[in-house]
Amino acid sequence: MDYPNRIKELRKDRGLSRDRLAELLNTSRGQIYQLETGQRKLTHPWMMRLAEALQCRPEDFIVVSEYPKVPVLGYIGAGERVFPMDDLPMISALAEKNIPDVNCDYVEAPPGGAHRGMVALRVRGDSMEPYLPEHTIIYYGEPITSDFNVYLNKQVVVKLKTGELYLKLLKRGFGYGKYSLMSYNAKLIEDVEIEWCAKVEFIKPV
Repeated sequence: MDYPNRIKELRKDRGLSRDRLAELLNTSRGQIYQLETGQRKLTHPWMMRLAEALQCRPEDFIVVSEYPKVPVLGYIGAGERVFPMDDLPMISALAEKNIPDVNCDYVEAPPGGAHRGMVALRVRGDSMEPYLPEHTIIYYGEPITSDFNVYLNKQVVVKLKTGELYLKLLKRGFGYGKYSLMSYNAKLIEDVEIEWCAKVEFIKPV
Protein backbone atom coordinates (compact mmCIF):
# COMPACT_ATOMS: atom_id res chain seq x y z
CA MET A 1 0.00 0.00 0.00
CA ASP A 2 1.21 3.49 -0.80
CA TYR A 3 -1.35 4.88 1.67
CA PRO A 4 -2.23 2.13 4.20
CA ASN A 5 -5.52 2.39 6.08
CA ARG A 6 -8.21 0.34 7.86
CA ILE A 7 -11.15 0.95 5.51
CA LYS A 8 -11.47 -2.68 4.40
CA GLU A 9 -11.23 -3.96 7.97
CA LEU A 10 -13.92 -1.58 9.21
CA ARG A 11 -16.17 -2.22 6.20
CA LYS A 12 -16.05 -5.98 6.79
CA ASP A 13 -16.67 -5.51 10.50
CA ARG A 14 -19.96 -3.85 9.54
CA GLY A 15 -20.89 -6.59 7.07
CA LEU A 16 -20.80 -4.32 4.02
CA SER A 17 -19.66 -5.21 0.52
CA ARG A 18 -17.66 -2.78 -1.59
CA ASP A 19 -20.71 -2.34 -3.79
CA ARG A 20 -22.90 -1.44 -0.82
CA LEU A 21 -20.36 1.02 0.60
CA ALA A 22 -20.01 2.63 -2.83
CA GLU A 23 -23.79 2.96 -2.97
CA LEU A 24 -23.90 4.64 0.46
CA LEU A 25 -21.24 7.11 -0.64
CA ASN A 26 -22.69 7.68 -4.11
CA THR A 27 -19.42 6.62 -5.73
CA SER A 28 -18.07 3.65 -7.68
CA ARG A 29 -16.86 0.26 -6.48
CA GLY A 30 -13.53 1.00 -8.17
CA GLN A 31 -13.13 4.16 -6.12
CA ILE A 32 -13.68 2.18 -2.91
CA TYR A 33 -11.16 -0.42 -4.07
CA GLN A 34 -8.52 2.22 -4.74
CA LEU A 35 -9.05 3.78 -1.32
CA GLU A 36 -8.95 0.43 0.48
CA THR A 37 -5.78 -0.75 -1.25
CA GLY A 38 -3.98 2.55 -0.70
CA GLN A 39 -3.72 3.33 -4.41
CA ARG A 40 -5.55 6.58 -3.69
CA LYS A 41 -4.70 8.83 -0.77
CA LEU A 42 -7.30 8.95 1.98
CA THR A 43 -7.96 12.70 2.18
CA HIS A 44 -9.79 14.41 5.05
CA PRO A 45 -13.06 14.77 3.06
CA TRP A 46 -12.99 11.06 2.26
CA MET A 47 -12.30 10.21 5.89
CA MET A 48 -15.34 12.23 6.97
CA ARG A 49 -17.63 10.61 4.39
CA LEU A 50 -16.42 7.11 5.18
CA ALA A 51 -16.69 7.69 8.93
CA GLU A 52 -20.33 8.67 8.53
CA ALA A 53 -21.11 5.67 6.31
CA LEU A 54 -19.27 3.19 8.56
CA GLN A 55 -20.37 4.84 11.81
CA CYS A 56 -16.89 5.29 13.22
CA ARG A 57 -14.44 8.07 13.99
CA PRO A 58 -12.31 9.48 11.12
CA GLU A 59 -9.14 8.64 13.06
CA ASP A 60 -10.17 4.97 13.15
CA PHE A 61 -8.96 4.65 9.55
CA ILE A 62 -5.37 5.55 10.45
CA VAL A 63 -2.86 2.69 10.67
CA VAL A 64 -0.81 2.84 13.86
CA SER A 65 2.55 1.17 13.31
CA GLU A 66 3.53 -1.64 15.66
CA TYR A 67 7.13 -0.59 15.05
CA PRO A 68 7.43 3.22 15.32
CA LYS A 69 11.22 2.99 15.10
CA VAL A 70 13.37 1.35 12.41
CA PRO A 71 16.95 0.12 13.06
CA VAL A 72 19.77 1.62 10.97
CA LEU A 73 21.99 -1.28 9.91
CA GLY A 74 24.53 0.52 7.75
CA TYR A 75 25.44 3.47 5.59
CA ILE A 76 25.90 4.19 1.90
CA GLY A 77 29.06 5.73 0.50
CA ALA A 78 30.54 6.57 -2.87
CA GLY A 79 29.25 4.54 -5.79
CA GLU A 80 26.19 3.64 -3.72
CA ARG A 81 28.23 1.01 -1.90
CA VAL A 82 26.63 -0.19 1.34
CA PHE A 83 28.70 -0.66 4.49
CA PRO A 84 27.26 -2.59 7.47
CA MET A 85 27.49 -1.05 10.92
CA ASP A 86 29.91 -3.20 12.94
CA ASP A 87 28.71 -6.80 12.89
CA LEU A 88 24.99 -6.16 12.51
CA PRO A 89 23.32 -8.40 9.92
CA MET A 90 22.30 -6.62 6.72
CA ILE A 91 19.38 -8.95 6.13
CA SER A 92 16.29 -7.81 7.94
CA ALA A 93 15.37 -11.02 9.77
CA LEU A 94 17.83 -9.98 12.51
CA ALA A 95 18.20 -13.57 13.71
CA GLU A 96 15.42 -14.26 16.24
CA LYS A 97 15.56 -10.85 17.94
CA ASN A 98 12.72 -8.39 18.07
CA ILE A 99 13.53 -5.13 16.31
CA PRO A 100 13.26 -3.01 19.49
CA ASP A 101 15.93 -5.20 21.14
CA VAL A 102 18.62 -4.67 18.50
CA ASN A 103 21.48 -2.53 19.80
CA CYS A 104 21.94 0.09 17.08
CA ASP A 105 20.75 3.54 15.97
CA TYR A 106 17.09 4.00 15.15
CA VAL A 107 15.12 6.37 12.93
CA GLU A 108 11.43 7.22 12.80
CA ALA A 109 9.25 4.90 10.73
CA PRO A 110 8.31 6.19 7.26
CA PRO A 111 4.79 7.47 6.47
CA GLY A 112 2.34 4.63 6.89
CA GLY A 113 4.49 2.97 9.54
CA ALA A 114 7.00 0.15 9.57
CA HIS A 115 6.51 -3.60 9.34
CA ARG A 116 8.40 -6.35 11.15
CA GLY A 117 11.12 -6.74 8.53
CA MET A 118 11.86 -3.10 7.74
CA VAL A 119 15.36 -1.72 8.32
CA ALA A 120 17.20 1.40 7.18
CA LEU A 121 20.47 2.79 5.82
CA ARG A 122 21.89 6.28 6.16
CA VAL A 123 23.65 8.18 3.35
CA ARG A 124 27.13 9.35 4.34
CA GLY A 125 29.10 11.93 2.35
CA ASP A 126 28.19 14.04 -0.67
CA SER A 127 29.20 11.67 -3.49
CA MET A 128 25.57 11.01 -4.45
CA GLU A 129 24.28 14.57 -4.41
CA PRO A 130 21.88 15.89 -5.59
CA TYR A 131 20.13 12.51 -5.97
CA LEU A 132 20.81 11.33 -2.40
CA PRO A 133 22.08 14.12 -0.13
CA GLU A 134 24.01 13.25 3.01
CA HIS A 135 21.86 12.00 5.92
CA THR A 136 19.09 10.74 3.61
CA ILE A 137 17.45 7.64 5.10
CA ILE A 138 16.82 4.60 2.89
CA TYR A 139 14.17 2.17 4.18
CA TYR A 140 14.07 -1.34 2.76
CA GLY A 141 12.11 -4.50 3.42
CA GLU A 142 12.53 -8.23 3.80
CA PRO A 143 15.17 -9.65 1.42
CA ILE A 144 14.55 -12.42 -1.06
CA THR A 145 17.07 -15.05 -2.10
CA SER A 146 15.48 -16.21 -5.37
CA ASP A 147 13.05 -15.05 -8.09
CA PHE A 148 14.87 -11.72 -8.34
CA ASN A 149 12.97 -10.87 -11.53
CA VAL A 150 10.11 -9.57 -9.37
CA TYR A 151 12.33 -6.56 -8.57
CA LEU A 152 13.49 -5.80 -12.12
CA ASN A 153 13.61 -2.02 -12.72
CA LYS A 154 13.14 -1.47 -8.98
CA GLN A 155 15.56 0.18 -6.59
CA VAL A 156 17.02 -2.46 -4.29
CA VAL A 157 19.62 -3.09 -1.64
CA VAL A 158 21.51 -6.00 -3.12
CA LYS A 159 24.26 -8.33 -1.94
CA LEU A 160 26.37 -9.99 -4.62
CA LYS A 161 27.67 -13.52 -4.32
CA THR A 162 31.14 -11.95 -4.22
CA GLY A 163 30.15 -10.20 -0.99
CA GLU A 164 29.68 -6.55 -2.02
CA LEU A 165 26.55 -4.64 -1.01
CA TYR A 166 24.97 -1.91 -3.13
CA LEU A 167 21.95 0.33 -3.48
CA LYS A 168 21.11 0.00 -7.18
CA LEU A 169 18.44 -0.22 -9.85
CA LEU A 170 18.09 -3.90 -10.76
CA LYS A 171 18.34 -4.76 -14.45
CA ARG A 172 18.37 -8.01 -16.36
CA GLY A 173 21.85 -9.26 -17.24
CA PHE A 174 23.04 -10.97 -20.40
CA GLY A 175 23.87 -14.38 -18.96
CA TYR A 176 21.50 -16.89 -17.37
CA GLY A 177 20.88 -15.98 -13.74
CA LYS A 178 22.93 -12.78 -14.11
CA TYR A 179 21.86 -9.22 -13.36
CA SER A 180 23.17 -5.74 -13.99
CA LEU A 181 23.10 -2.93 -11.43
CA MET A 182 22.50 0.66 -12.51
CA SER A 183 22.97 3.87 -10.53
CA TYR A 184 22.91 7.60 -11.15
CA ASN A 185 26.43 8.53 -10.12
CA ALA A 186 28.44 5.36 -10.69
CA LYS A 187 29.48 2.97 -13.44
CA LEU A 188 27.07 0.21 -14.48
CA ILE A 189 27.91 -3.12 -12.85
CA GLU A 190 27.20 -5.80 -15.44
CA ASP A 191 26.40 -9.52 -15.31
CA VAL A 192 26.72 -10.32 -11.63
CA GLU A 193 25.21 -13.07 -9.50
CA ILE A 194 23.05 -12.07 -6.55
CA GLU A 195 22.95 -13.62 -3.09
CA TRP A 196 19.94 -11.58 -1.93
CA CYS A 197 18.15 -8.34 -2.61
CA ALA A 198 15.52 -6.26 -0.86
CA LYS A 199 13.20 -3.66 -2.32
CA VAL A 200 13.65 -0.04 -1.27
CA GLU A 201 10.29 0.95 0.22
CA PHE A 202 10.84 4.61 1.06
CA ILE A 203 13.51 7.32 0.78
CA LYS A 204 13.41 10.08 3.37
CA PRO A 205 15.43 13.16 2.34
CA VAL A 206 16.97 15.53 4.86
